[in-house]
Amino acid sequence: MEVKSLDQVLLKLPAVRETFNGCRSVFKATDKDGDGLIQLAEFKQSALNMQLHLPDQLLEDVYNQADLNNSHTIDFREFIVLLTLVWLLRPQSGGEQPLAGLDKAMDTVVAAFLWFDKDNSGSIEREEVLQALGAEDVASSRAPHHSGGRHGPGRSASKHRFQEMNLLKDGKVTFPEFVLCVESWAGVEDDE
Repeated sequence: MEVKSLDQVLLKLPAVRETFNGCRSVFKATDKDGDGLIQLAEFKQSALNMQLHLPDQLLEDVYNQADLNNSHTIDFREFIVLLTLVWLLRPQSGGEQPLAGLDKAMDTVVAAFLWFDKDNSGSIEREEVLQALGAEDVASSRAPHHSGGRHGPGRSASKHRFQEMNLLKDGKVTFPEFVLCVESWAGVEDDE
């Protein structure tokens, strides 16, 4: 999927929300002690059960990347980040693919991230968001009744969108942060 505008991504969010909410059963099956949080040992066991043949150290690295609040546990929304990272790393061999049911939602999230990440650095900088959304602002500024432009409402909205995505407030948006942000846009909640 090639993304040409943020609106294109926003239109796919209901399907993304449905797919992500459908992962609650996987989350609950992984959460063996039922405390609403996934510990590293539970995740490693679940990876074995799903026949995800990834090295132990890689599983730990992915787990730590998904633990955006550094709590050493994974809540449901972080679990979606975890699944997204595992989906990206899954073997691309033939046969039955673990996590294959996530394909369309994950394709949407990855394509949206790449649309923002103009320099393909693996993170989204503030200027990239302004550039991506600024192009939309310029297009809409040609429409009647719009007083946008370089310093108009569109630029302010672009800055707000970057602040919304920059969860760690470090001036760049990593892929895990972006996934968590897409979850918010889609309306995915921690609990049902």
